[in-house]
Amino acid sequence: MTTKIILLNGPPGCGKDTLAERLEHECEDVNRCSFKDPLYNLVAAQFGMKVGELIGLMNDRSAKEEPTIFLDGASPRGAMIYMSEAIIKPVFGKDAFGKLAAKLVVDDCINVFSDSGFQEEVEPLFDVVPWAEVLLVRIHKRGTFEGDSRAHLDPNNFHMTINIDNNKGEEAFLDSAVGSIKKLGFLNTGDVNA
Repeated sequence: MTTKIILLNGPPGCGKDTLAERLEHECEDVNRCSFKDPLYNLVAAQFGMKVGELIGLMNDRSAKEEPTIFLDGASPRGAMIYMSEAIIKPVFGKDAFGKLAAKLVVDDCINVFSDSGFQEEVEPLFDVVPWAEVLLVRIHKRGTFEGDSRAHLDPNNFHMTINIDNNKGEEAFLDSAVGSIKKLGFLNTGDVNA
């Protein structure tokens, strides 16, 4: 199998994590990755929290937006964005999390990143996997990137892009997305058909 990367990109709550979970069940060769994994460690260390506690807050749709005493009055999402945008990227570069993410890529596997939203983070992945083996999946749903530092990535920067609407129910969205990804050969062994 060729090493491949699938980048899931869309606003908060659009179904990126749900799609990543479905892809894990559709193919045994999926390595689920996240650009923000190192960020969890940094924020948790800064505030003396356990990483699992922070992840728990971030996985709770209502708790991640609410200020908490555990983060000195910041919301979990706010603390993550501040650490990323005000501390790490100004010091280590806009591609800092991309360089760390590139180390998470597993050979002969389909590496699925469920939190893609910065072109600068994607660039280091092209040093690990050829451009033609990276698929951008842009998810569209009611909602915006407001309050999030990420955005939709420009499809012109990718060899292959799929645009998926998530407005007709979860199962229809998942079936459509997985079907489109399979058609491009990203869940099968062999060459990518573009």
